[in-house]
Amino acid sequence: MIHIDKASARRGWSWLARGPALLGKDRALWVSMALLYALLAVALTLVPFVGDVLLVLFTPLLLAGALEAAHALHPLTRMSAAEYATRAVDPRPPGSAGPGQWPQYTTEQLGRGLRQLLSVFSEQDRVTAVMVIGTLSLGAVVMIDILGKLLRVGGPAILSWLSGDVTYKIGLPATLGLLIVMLLYMLVYFAVLYAVPLVLFRGEQVLNAMGASLRACLGNLAAVAVLSAPPMIALAAGTLLYARLAAPWDGLAVWVVTALAAPWFVAALYQSYQDSFVGLEPRTA
Repeated sequence: MIHIDKASARRGWSWLARGPALLGKDRALWVSMALLYALLAVALTLVPFVGDVLLVLFTPLLLAGALEAAHALHPLTRMSAAEYATRAVDPRPPGSAGPGQWPQYTTEQLGRGLRQLLSVFSEQDRVTAVMVIGTLSLGAVVMIDILGKLLRVGGPAILSWLSGDVTYKIGLPATLGLLIVMLLYMLVYFAVLYAVPLVLFRGEQVLNAMGASLRACLGNLAAVAVLSAPPMIALAAGTLLYARLAAPWDGLAVWVVTALAAPWFVAALYQSYQDSFVGLEPRTA
Protein backbone atom coordinates (compact mmCIF):
# COMPACT_ATOMS: atom_id res chain seq x y z
CA MET A 1 0.00 0.00 0.00
CA ILE A 2 1.23 3.50 -0.81
CA HIS A 3 2.36 5.39 2.27
CA ILE A 4 0.77 8.81 2.69
CA ASP A 5 2.20 11.50 4.94
CA LYS A 6 -0.12 13.46 7.20
CA ALA A 7 -0.47 17.18 6.58
CA SER A 8 -2.10 19.96 8.56
CA ALA A 9 -3.95 22.96 7.19
CA ARG A 10 -0.76 24.97 7.65
CA ARG A 11 0.95 22.61 5.21
CA GLY A 12 -1.74 23.49 2.67
CA TRP A 13 -0.77 27.15 2.94
CA SER A 14 2.87 26.11 2.50
CA TRP A 15 2.03 24.34 -0.76
CA LEU A 16 0.34 27.46 -2.10
CA ALA A 17 3.19 29.68 -0.93
CA ARG A 18 5.83 27.47 -2.57
CA GLY A 19 3.99 27.15 -5.87
CA PRO A 20 5.18 30.46 -7.37
CA ALA A 21 8.81 29.33 -7.01
CA LEU A 22 8.15 26.70 -9.67
CA LEU A 23 6.35 29.20 -11.87
CA GLY A 24 9.21 31.69 -11.64
CA LYS A 25 11.70 29.20 -13.06
CA ASP A 26 10.12 29.43 -16.53
CA ARG A 27 7.28 31.98 -16.51
CA ALA A 28 6.84 32.04 -20.28
CA LEU A 29 6.17 28.30 -20.38
CA TRP A 30 3.55 28.47 -17.62
CA VAL A 31 1.82 31.50 -19.10
CA SER A 32 1.67 29.80 -22.50
CA MET A 33 0.22 26.58 -21.07
CA ALA A 34 -2.33 28.50 -19.02
CA LEU A 35 -3.49 30.61 -21.96
CA LEU A 36 -3.86 27.55 -24.18
CA TYR A 37 -5.82 25.59 -21.57
CA ALA A 38 -8.03 28.59 -20.86
CA LEU A 39 -8.68 28.98 -24.59
CA LEU A 40 -9.70 25.32 -24.80
CA ALA A 41 -12.00 25.68 -21.78
CA VAL A 42 -13.72 28.73 -23.26
CA ALA A 43 -14.07 27.08 -26.67
CA LEU A 44 -15.65 23.97 -25.16
CA THR A 45 -18.18 26.06 -23.23
CA LEU A 46 -19.53 27.11 -26.62
CA VAL A 47 -20.13 23.51 -27.73
CA PRO A 48 -23.73 22.54 -26.90
CA PHE A 49 -24.43 19.45 -24.78
CA VAL A 50 -20.96 17.87 -24.91
CA GLY A 51 -18.63 20.82 -24.23
CA ASP A 52 -18.39 20.29 -20.47
CA VAL A 53 -18.09 16.53 -21.00
CA LEU A 54 -15.11 16.95 -23.33
CA LEU A 55 -13.41 19.31 -20.88
CA VAL A 56 -13.67 16.70 -18.12
CA LEU A 57 -12.20 14.11 -20.47
CA PHE A 58 -9.29 16.20 -21.74
CA THR A 59 -8.27 17.96 -18.52
CA PRO A 60 -6.32 15.01 -16.98
CA LEU A 61 -4.28 14.69 -20.19
CA LEU A 62 -3.34 18.35 -20.19
CA LEU A 63 -2.77 18.31 -16.43
CA ALA A 64 -0.24 15.52 -17.00
CA GLY A 65 1.77 17.72 -19.34
CA ALA A 66 1.74 20.61 -16.88
CA LEU A 67 2.80 18.29 -14.03
CA GLU A 68 5.70 17.13 -16.19
CA ALA A 69 6.83 20.75 -16.35
CA ALA A 70 6.54 21.09 -12.58
CA HIS A 71 8.50 17.85 -12.19
CA ALA A 72 11.31 19.16 -14.40
CA LEU A 73 11.44 22.46 -12.50
CA HIS A 74 11.09 21.08 -8.97
CA PRO A 75 14.72 20.85 -7.71
CA LEU A 76 15.00 24.65 -7.67
CA THR A 77 18.21 24.85 -5.70
CA ARG A 78 20.06 22.00 -7.41
CA MET A 79 19.14 21.94 -11.09
CA SER A 80 21.39 23.74 -13.51
CA ALA A 81 20.28 25.08 -16.88
CA ALA A 82 21.94 22.08 -18.56
CA GLU A 83 20.07 19.63 -16.32
CA TYR A 84 16.79 21.39 -17.00
CA ALA A 85 17.51 21.15 -20.73
CA THR A 86 17.65 17.36 -20.48
CA ARG A 87 14.26 17.11 -18.73
CA ALA A 88 12.08 19.78 -20.30
CA VAL A 89 10.16 19.05 -23.49
CA ASP A 90 11.33 22.28 -25.11
CA PRO A 91 13.90 23.90 -22.80
CA ARG A 92 14.78 26.95 -24.88
CA PRO A 93 15.13 29.86 -22.44
CA PRO A 94 12.29 32.39 -22.59
CA GLY A 95 14.68 35.27 -23.21
CA SER A 96 13.29 38.68 -24.05
CA ALA A 97 11.93 40.33 -27.14
CA GLY A 98 11.78 43.85 -28.45
CA PRO A 99 8.57 45.44 -29.77
CA GLY A 100 9.21 44.24 -33.31
CA GLN A 101 9.84 40.68 -32.18
CA TRP A 102 6.66 40.17 -30.15
CA PRO A 103 4.70 38.26 -32.83
CA GLN A 104 7.50 35.73 -33.35
CA TYR A 105 8.24 35.54 -29.61
CA THR A 106 4.58 34.93 -28.77
CA THR A 107 4.26 32.23 -31.43
CA GLU A 108 7.38 30.46 -30.15
CA GLN A 109 6.25 30.53 -26.53
CA LEU A 110 2.75 29.27 -27.38
CA GLY A 111 4.39 26.49 -29.35
CA ARG A 112 6.48 25.56 -26.31
CA GLY A 113 3.37 25.55 -24.15
CA LEU A 114 1.47 23.35 -26.59
CA ARG A 115 4.29 20.82 -26.84
CA GLN A 116 4.55 20.67 -23.06
CA LEU A 117 0.82 20.18 -22.57
CA LEU A 118 0.87 17.34 -25.11
CA SER A 119 4.07 15.76 -23.76
CA VAL A 120 2.18 12.88 -22.15
CA PHE A 121 1.44 11.57 -25.65
CA SER A 122 5.11 10.70 -26.09
CA GLU A 123 4.64 7.43 -24.15
CA GLN A 124 1.74 5.15 -25.02
CA ASP A 125 1.48 3.52 -21.59
CA ARG A 126 1.21 6.85 -19.81
CA VAL A 127 -1.30 8.36 -22.19
CA THR A 128 -3.47 5.25 -21.92
CA ALA A 129 -3.41 5.36 -18.12
CA VAL A 130 -4.25 9.06 -17.99
CA MET A 131 -7.03 8.59 -20.55
CA VAL A 132 -8.49 5.86 -18.33
CA ILE A 133 -8.50 8.34 -15.43
CA GLY A 134 -10.29 10.87 -17.62
CA THR A 135 -12.80 8.29 -18.82
CA LEU A 136 -13.59 7.07 -15.30
CA SER A 137 -13.96 10.68 -14.15
CA LEU A 138 -16.27 11.43 -17.04
CA GLY A 139 -18.41 8.37 -16.30
CA ALA A 140 -18.69 9.37 -12.65
CA VAL A 141 -19.66 12.95 -13.54
CA VAL A 142 -22.33 11.76 -15.97
CA MET A 143 -23.79 9.39 -13.37
CA ILE A 144 -23.85 12.16 -10.77
CA ASP A 145 -25.58 14.49 -13.24
CA ILE A 146 -28.24 11.84 -13.86
CA LEU A 147 -28.68 11.36 -10.12
CA GLY A 148 -29.03 15.12 -9.71
CA LYS A 149 -31.83 15.21 -12.25
CA LEU A 150 -33.58 12.28 -10.57
CA LEU A 151 -33.33 14.06 -7.22
CA ARG A 152 -34.54 17.28 -8.87
CA VAL A 153 -31.57 19.19 -7.55
CA GLY A 154 -31.80 22.85 -8.37
CA GLY A 155 -31.22 26.28 -6.96
CA PRO A 156 -34.65 27.72 -7.86
CA ALA A 157 -36.49 25.25 -5.61
CA ILE A 158 -34.18 26.06 -2.70
CA LEU A 159 -34.52 29.82 -3.21
CA SER A 160 -38.29 29.49 -3.47
CA TRP A 161 -38.33 27.53 -0.21
CA LEU A 162 -36.20 30.14 1.56
CA SER A 163 -38.47 32.93 0.31
CA GLY A 164 -41.59 31.05 1.44
CA ASP A 165 -43.03 30.50 -2.02
CA VAL A 166 -43.01 26.70 -1.67
CA THR A 167 -43.22 24.35 1.31
CA TYR A 168 -40.45 22.27 2.84
CA LYS A 169 -41.81 19.24 0.98
CA ILE A 170 -40.25 20.72 -2.15
CA GLY A 171 -37.38 22.75 -0.73
CA LEU A 172 -35.98 20.19 1.72
CA PRO A 173 -35.55 17.33 -0.82
CA ALA A 174 -33.92 19.76 -3.25
CA THR A 175 -31.48 20.89 -0.53
CA LEU A 176 -30.63 17.35 0.55
CA GLY A 177 -30.22 16.30 -3.09
CA LEU A 178 -27.88 19.19 -3.71
CA LEU A 179 -25.74 18.22 -0.70
CA ILE A 180 -25.56 14.60 -1.89
CA VAL A 181 -24.54 15.64 -5.40
CA MET A 182 -21.89 18.04 -4.06
CA LEU A 183 -20.47 15.30 -1.82
CA LEU A 184 -20.23 12.89 -4.75
CA TYR A 185 -18.52 15.49 -6.92
CA MET A 186 -16.04 16.11 -4.10
CA LEU A 187 -15.22 12.39 -3.87
CA VAL A 188 -14.57 12.24 -7.62
CA TYR A 189 -12.30 15.27 -7.33
CA PHE A 190 -10.41 13.63 -4.46
CA ALA A 191 -9.99 10.39 -6.40
CA VAL A 192 -8.49 12.21 -9.41
CA LEU A 193 -6.38 14.88 -7.67
CA TYR A 194 -3.25 12.78 -7.05
CA ALA A 195 -4.05 9.93 -9.44
CA VAL A 196 -2.40 11.64 -12.41
CA PRO A 197 0.99 12.29 -10.70
CA LEU A 198 0.96 8.81 -9.15
CA VAL A 199 0.50 7.27 -12.59
CA LEU A 200 3.09 9.56 -14.18
CA PHE A 201 5.88 9.49 -11.63
CA ARG A 202 5.34 6.25 -9.73
CA GLY A 203 3.87 4.09 -12.50
CA GLU A 204 0.93 3.05 -10.32
CA GLN A 205 -2.07 1.25 -11.77
CA VAL A 206 -5.01 3.56 -12.33
CA LEU A 207 -7.34 2.12 -9.69
CA ASN A 208 -4.54 1.95 -7.10
CA ALA A 209 -3.63 5.55 -7.87
CA MET A 210 -7.22 6.76 -7.59
CA GLY A 211 -7.69 4.88 -4.32
CA ALA A 212 -4.49 6.35 -2.89
CA SER A 213 -5.54 9.81 -4.02
CA LEU A 214 -8.90 9.43 -2.29
CA ARG A 215 -7.26 8.23 0.93
CA ALA A 216 -4.73 11.07 0.85
CA CYS A 217 -7.42 13.72 0.43
CA LEU A 218 -9.69 12.30 3.12
CA GLY A 219 -6.75 11.85 5.49
CA ASN A 220 -5.46 15.39 4.89
CA LEU A 221 -8.82 17.05 4.45
CA ALA A 222 -7.89 20.43 5.95
CA ALA A 223 -4.69 20.75 3.90
CA VAL A 224 -6.42 19.70 0.67
CA ALA A 225 -9.24 22.16 1.38
CA VAL A 226 -6.69 24.98 1.64
CA LEU A 227 -4.94 23.79 -1.53
CA SER A 228 -8.23 23.65 -3.42
CA ALA A 229 -9.58 26.99 -2.23
CA PRO A 230 -7.99 29.21 -4.95
CA PRO A 231 -9.19 27.13 -7.94
CA MET A 232 -12.65 26.75 -6.40
CA ILE A 233 -12.89 30.50 -5.83
CA ALA A 234 -11.64 31.10 -9.38
CA LEU A 235 -14.22 28.64 -10.73
CA ALA A 236 -17.00 30.39 -8.83
CA ALA A 237 -15.80 33.82 -10.02
CA GLY A 238 -15.54 32.64 -13.63
CA THR A 239 -19.01 31.11 -13.50
CA LEU A 240 -20.49 34.30 -12.04
CA LEU A 241 -18.79 36.52 -14.59
CA TYR A 242 -19.83 34.23 -17.44
CA ALA A 243 -23.46 34.43 -16.30
CA ARG A 244 -23.44 38.20 -15.80
CA LEU A 245 -21.47 39.46 -18.80
CA ALA A 246 -22.52 39.63 -22.42
CA ALA A 247 -20.56 38.02 -25.25
CA PRO A 248 -17.65 38.24 -25.92
CA TRP A 249 -16.77 39.56 -22.47
CA ASP A 250 -18.14 36.46 -20.74
CA GLY A 251 -15.69 34.18 -22.53
CA LEU A 252 -12.85 36.66 -22.03
CA ALA A 253 -13.52 36.76 -18.29
CA VAL A 254 -13.40 32.94 -18.05
CA TRP A 255 -10.19 32.95 -20.10
CA VAL A 256 -8.46 35.46 -17.82
CA VAL A 257 -9.57 33.83 -14.56
CA THR A 258 -8.50 30.37 -15.75
CA ALA A 259 -5.16 31.61 -17.04
CA LEU A 260 -4.38 33.23 -13.69
CA ALA A 261 -5.50 30.41 -11.40
CA ALA A 262 -4.47 27.25 -13.26
CA PRO A 263 -0.63 27.56 -13.14
CA TRP A 264 -0.60 28.38 -9.42
CA PHE A 265 -2.83 25.41 -8.65
CA VAL A 266 -0.75 22.95 -10.70
CA ALA A 267 2.51 24.12 -9.11
CA ALA A 268 1.02 23.89 -5.60
CA LEU A 269 -0.48 20.49 -6.42
CA TYR A 270 2.94 19.14 -7.38
CA GLN A 271 4.41 20.49 -4.14
CA SER A 272 1.64 18.75 -2.19
CA TYR A 273 2.23 15.50 -4.08
CA GLN A 274 5.91 15.54 -3.15
CA ASP A 275 5.11 16.22 0.51
CA SER A 276 2.18 13.86 0.94
CA PHE A 277 3.48 10.69 -0.68
CA VAL A 278 6.66 10.15 1.29
CA GLY A 279 9.13 7.62 0.05
CA LEU A 280 8.11 8.06 -3.58
CA GLU A 281 10.90 8.54 -6.06
CA PRO A 282 9.67 10.59 -9.03
CA ARG A 283 10.46 9.23 -12.45
CA THR A 284 13.60 10.89 -13.80
CA ALA A 285 13.54 9.75 -17.40
